[in-house]
Amino acid sequence: MPDRPRPKGLLIVGIALVILLGSGSYFIFRAFLGYPLFWENNIGGGNEEDLLYLDRTDFLVEDIPTRSLDIESIVREVDETTVAAETTPEESLSVWDRVTTHVVTKGESLWTIARKYDVDVDTLIGANELKSHDKISIGQELTILPFKGATHKVEKGESLWEISQRYNVSVNDIMETNALSSQNIRVGELLVIRGATLTSAEKDRRLLIARGGIPEFIRPVDGGWISSRFGMRWGRMHQGLDIAVNTGTPVRAAAAGTVTQAGNAGNYGILVIIKHANGYETRYAHNSRMNVKVGQYVKQGDIIAYSGNTGNSTGPHLHFEIRINGKPQDPLNIIR
Repeated sequence: MPDRPRPKGLLIVGIALVILLGSGSYFIFRAFLGYPLFWENNIGGGNEEDLLYLDRTDFLVEDIPTRSLDIESIVREVDETTVAAETTPEESLSVWDRVTTHVVTKGESLWTIARKYDVDVDTLIGANELKSHDKISIGQELTILPFKGATHKVEKGESLWEISQRYNVSVNDIMETNALSSQNIRVGELLVIRGATLTSAEKDRRLLIARGGIPEFIRPVDGGWISSRFGMRWGRMHQGLDIAVNTGTPVRAAAAGTVTQAGNAGNYGILVIIKHANGYETRYAHNSRMNVKVGQYVKQGDIIAYSGNTGNSTGPHLHFEIRINGKPQDPLNIIR
């Protein structure tokens, strides 16, 4: 007799059929109503409604912010942003806005002040009318440039090219530092020369201007004694000052200038003559030997010769003269 199916097995098969038929009906029902099936939840559009949305003319105007592409405006904005980012507030100021004033206090020197402002002594000399490069006074006001350089007051007939050559900088540098739009400059205009190099002659020229055109003279030899003064002597005019010193004593330039004569000159013996600014001239006679040559520029204090007893001399000494436009002056009224 055949075995009957077990009721438990039939129950399981029935439940499976119900689940299968129910799921199929659920998906058919969702598809009929237009709902996406579960595996369609993460895919893009593409139905007719999407295509109609793309065809809307107001979509381009309302849904996407528009801007005309002006290339020049964009480049200009980028440049302005870059300049603003790279330019510091200090650099945006004019050179004169960055210049400061220092009042000298006790114990200060040009060297200590220069070090304080991270410049060199030549910058202080080049920016101020100093009557001395060795001494400054308490309470004296000094112009401090924001960098190494000098100031220059334009003189009649000068051009930017001539000024640039004097200080060994370029014309473009001068124009940029002073914000000049052209090379036209006015007499009396004060320029800042960034990176200027001051020659010894330029420093001496500035000293001369600060002193009102009168060079400063120092004693040409150390030690010794005055054996004969300026004035009448033995019925004749003695046109200089005799200083008795041992042969071989260094003779120094009393002021900066250019050597115009160096050699044997009759009664003067071995003579050195130096031409200074504004018609001043100094003479150093009876030397044993020279230390300079004609045309040489010397600074104040440079050794130009060594004293001796040459020419019309009664003993080793230095004969020293100071002349203005050829006229002898009493050296004791001029030397410091």
